[in-house]
This record gives sequence, structure tokens and C-alpha cells, in this order.
Amino acid sequence: PDRPTVIHFTGNRGDLRASAPLLAEFAAAGLGVAALVYRGAGGAPGRPRQRDIVADALALHDALRARQPPGAPAPVAHGVSLGAAVAAQLAARRPVGALILVAPFARLCEVAELQYPWAPACLILPDERWNSLAALPRVAAPILLQHGDADRVIPLAQARRLLAAAPDRARLIVYPGGGHDDLLRHGAGRDAVAWLAARPAGGAAGFPSAPA
Repeated sequence: PDRPTVIHFTGNRGDLRASAPLLAEFAAAGLGVAALVYRGAGGAPGRPRQRDIVADALALHDALRARQPPGAPAPVAHGVSLGAAVAAQLAARRPVGALILVAPFARLCEVAELQYPWAPACLILPDERWNSLAALPRVAAPILLQHGDADRVIPLAQARRLLAAAPDRARLIVYPGGGHDDLLRHGAGRDAVAWLAARPAGGAAGFPSAPA
């Protein structure tokens, strides 16, 4: 009861089975675990639109807080790849104890332009931008960024841009040889648990408490 719950957001495939080893690692460390199945993924109905996924993330956070006793540690927002953008949007709108972004991008359209340089994605994606760069300055909680220097899907430079957006609250861990989908094998889960355990005092077990 004195440990926070990690609200996890998976990558764009929306398959929580791929997240099972990471979630098990969190649970083994005594952390609570909650996870969101995106609309249109994993058998869930609907379409995976940004506004709906963000609304679902906020609803999950609020439902979790409603079940917790007063003074319980604030949840930790954790996301991988696209899920990092979901976590950033949640942390910009709700009080969280910490924000952990794994293989994140600054803006989705920038990644699209890296993959398709002939397409002006930042002009033609007005509603699905997933702009973490704009969200991070609104996040009051400490931020951990985790990225591999061999990531060919989302370059390390994207994480460095996010670091620059919140230099007073953010820390970046770079994994030599780490790709886009293998950071757990490089120790990202272990490092996240250790980083959370080292948070400065401010709530139960050293985790900041969210306002009632």
C-alpha cells in the first residue's frame, strides 16, 4: 500500500502481451500495475484516435485514484514508444508521482517525416500529432527518459529533444547497442525501478502524493 501504481501504455501495436515481462518486473518490485488497451487494439472496439486514447488514459488514472486511500502515492505514468506520448499527455493533465518515457519521440509527425522524407507529415497530420515536446513543460513530476543509441525507428536525438524541454526535471539513460524493442534486455525495467526507489521524499515511501 505504500508503493505507487505504474500506469503503463504500450507501443502502437497495442498488444499488452509484449509488455508482460516488464509489468511482471514492476510487480516483483512491489509496485502496483495498471495498463490500458487502446481502442481498436487487442480486441477492444473503436478507433485508435488520439483524443479518445487520451480520454481513456485520463479515465484510467481517475478510476485508480478513486480506489486509493487518502495519502496514497500518486501513480507513475509509464509508456513505450507511442505509449510514451500517451503517458506524457496524461502527466501533463493529471498529477503523477513520476513520468517514465521509453524510446519516446518528440512529435509523431517528425518520426513520420524521418521515415517518409518526401511527405510533409507535420502539415498533413493536424489531429494525430502526439506532441510530447509541448506536453513536457506542463509536467511537474520528475521525468526519466530511456533510449537506445541503435534505435532505427525513433532516433536517440528525439529523446534528447525531450530532455532539453524539461532539463530541470528530466534524466536520460542511454543504452549502448539498444534498439527500439529490446531495452528490457538492456536493463530498462531494472533501471526504472531503481530510479523510482531513489525519488526524493515527498509522499509515502518517498513518492510524491497527488492532491486529493
